[in-house]
Amino acid sequence: MRNLKRLHLLLVALFMAFAMAFNPFAQAASQPVTITLWHTLEEMYREDFQKLVDSFMEENPDITVVVEYQGRVAEILQKVLAANVAGSDVLPAVFPVHSAEIKNLARDGVVRNLDALIAENGTDLEKMLMKDAYAYEGSQYGLTWTLTGISYFINQTILAEEGLTFPATWDEMDGFLRKATIKNDDGTTKRYGIWLPGWDSYYFTWMFWNQGIVTINEEGETQINSEKAAQVVNQLKTWVDDGLIMWGYGSNGSSNMRSAFWDGAAVAIVHTSSQYQNHLDNMAQKGYELGVSMPPSGDVLATTEVFGMSLNIPSKIDDSLVPAAYKLLAYLTSRDVNRDMASFTGFLANHSDAMATPEGQEWLKANPAMTGLYDSIENMTTAVQITAYNAITDVMEDGLALILLEGEDVQTGLDNMAEQIITLFEDQD
Repeated sequence: MRNLKRLHLLLVALFMAFAMAFNPFAQAASQPVTITLWHTLEEMYREDFQKLVDSFMEENPDITVVVEYQGRVAEILQKVLAANVAGSDVLPAVFPVHSAEIKNLARDGVVRNLDALIAENGTDLEKMLMKDAYAYEGSQYGLTWTLTGISYFINQTILAEEGLTFPATWDEMDGFLRKATIKNDDGTTKRYGIWLPGWDSYYFTWMFWNQGIVTINEEGETQINSEKAAQVVNQLKTWVDDGLIMWGYGSNGSSNMRSAFWDGAAVAIVHTSSQYQNHLDNMAQKGYELGVSMPPSGDVLATTEVFGMSLNIPSKIDDSLVPAAYKLLAYLTSRDVNRDMASFTGFLANHSDAMATPEGQEWLKANPAMTGLYDSIENMTTAVQITAYNAITDVMEDGLALILLEGEDVQTGLDNMAEQIITLFEDQD
């Protein structure tokens, strides 16, 4: 009997050794490892973000994380694609991917399928928002890291002092703009009612969606040159021509808009929720109270565009790095850690129950302006995920600039946009 027991123990040991030899993930998990995390967070967030990573390393002393800022998410993507083609060993272990790009990267084998890692680690995705945006053909290729809802930032001090009410519907916009705008004696605008960014489509697509206008769908259909779309753009053109709205476009567009808002030269602006803390701090320095609002609803919807980034693992990194990479990825996208990051940025927390926790409730109590966004988070809309989407948004951005700033005829401009959009859709991979 004793011999049988020894034989059993020997066989178990041999099996474990065999499994370790042919399972690099298991073998690497017990060895010290250094991994690199690329990110795109602005400088004002990096110190706090590093504290989150430091906490991870304290919990996982065998894992050293090198944190590297690599520019905007589009720049990170270019670097990853270049390294992937070259087979370079400079690929990061974890990096962010924009929600508009993940399906292309999954299809082309650039990012690793996470299904087995999710199952092995028991990662619960049930309440993770936007997780479907980072899935491809039924498999998960990324986990939601940042969420950004396009919102209005409002100078509440001006509203209170002048008895103004920010519009809840599109039909109320004209009355608000004409009361909120201040003109100089020569007819030029001293203070805009609203400053709208025209340099990125996600700042204005909600205007079309809320009126039931399809800018592009998965079948390649667009209503950008429809009668309803022409009504929306004609209204925008009237407001721009009358000096009630500044349509931001071109270089330094974002910095110009921020400065104007902080200086009281615009009552409200459209920006990403991720800029909440930045606007809060800068407005406070000028003695202004900050308000946050969902965009005004239209005839059909009351939505805004939500987008963000997932965290991903490159397919071509060494297998020995994958367990540590996934541990970091799962940690940074976990409910409580992600909520902590949201608290010092303005990104929206990535789990639907994150703000129902005591910590979440405490933060909302201190930041009541953000309550409306969190109340509406499940009504926000993601853009259609097609290969040509980025090129299509370029058409919309340039096309509206020609109409609103260069005087092109509205219907002619929209017809040109529709033709280009359809061509781009038909020619995509």
